[in-house]
Amino acid sequence: MNTTNIGVSVILCCYNSAKRLPETLKHIALQNLPDDLPVEVVLVDNASDDTTSKTAIEEWQKYTSSIKLRIVTELKPGLINARIKGIEQSKYEIIIFCDDDNWLLENYIRNAWDIMMRNNNIGALGGEGIPVSNISFPDWFEEYKNSYACGKQWHINGICTSRKYLWGAGLVTRLSIMKKVFSPTHPMLLTGRKEGVLLAGDDYEICRRIVMLNYDLFYSNNLKYKHFIDEKRLDLNYYNKIKKGFAISYDIIKLYTYVDFRCRHSDFKFILILVFNTIIGLLNRTRLLNIKKTWNLRSYIQIYRTGINKKGKYHTYYSQIEWFCKNMKAHHYHPANSM
Repeated sequence: MNTTNIGVSVILCCYNSAKRLPETLKHIALQNLPDDLPVEVVLVDNASDDTTSKTAIEEWQKYTSSIKLRIVTELKPGLINARIKGIEQSKYEIIIFCDDDNWLLENYIRNAWDIMMRNNNIGALGGEGIPVSNISFPDWFEEYKNSYACGKQWHINGICTSRKYLWGAGLVTRLSIMKKVFSPTHPMLLTGRKEGVLLAGDDYEICRRIVMLNYDLFYSNNLKYKHFIDEKRLDLNYYNKIKKGFAISYDIIKLYTYVDFRCRHSDFKFILILVFNTIIGLLNRTRLLNIKKTWNLRSYIQIYRTGINKKGKYHTYYSQIEWFCKNMKAHHYHPANSM
């Protein structure tokens, strides 16, 4: 790591966040930090038409904190656009994405820093979300709480790369990696939330690109945040919108999974795996076996029709993902090389 950018940048993306900011900023200002750890908050006002920026300044002045607050503006709506602006404006190598309804518990930044410093191959680090609300949670919430970035993300503390993604809420990563993930020559395909649109999958795309760069995903329950969920989001209609957002993104997510799998194997090995998994699938149908295999001939044909084939519906997306995988991985930069 370059010694000139040792520290933590908390990127706080906001859209009409004036009512939500007081508690969120309070939890950041009251963090338990080492005396020698530089920390900043980069608050991105994403085309708000309320008093988000004014409220942020007023609230921050209530606290005596070593953390510096900077407010920047991104006029182009969309969470991904706000995150890109935050990355462009961040000073420090360790990045924490904090949503405007995430209340980081007092040791969040300290623990995130310690974990990232101990393992230079961690590309993304996630924690545990604790749901809070101004009303009682409905009976169905416990079953679906993961869709709200609440609960545990892995069964133990440690590497969880096989999970393939971590929630964007409280996500910890590295500036040097994010500059590649959000490379303007390889733009993101899933743009995340916009006003009135709950397009999901952007967290998955970020993490999938991190894995394509040969970094690990890591989970720690020593990172805890409270996720405030207001009444209007604790409605089944809202939850169904979340599900619809994931469904829209699913075909793109499948392309990422295939391209990453394909790039990791030679042609010969890929064909062997395809044949083997197809045979296992046929045996499963006869109930002689019950082994789940993802990539078989049938799934490959589906990917070929929609992505690989130049006439496929998602061929342009497929080409962009393949280009990212082959080119960015070829120029893979490991943070440990400059420590």
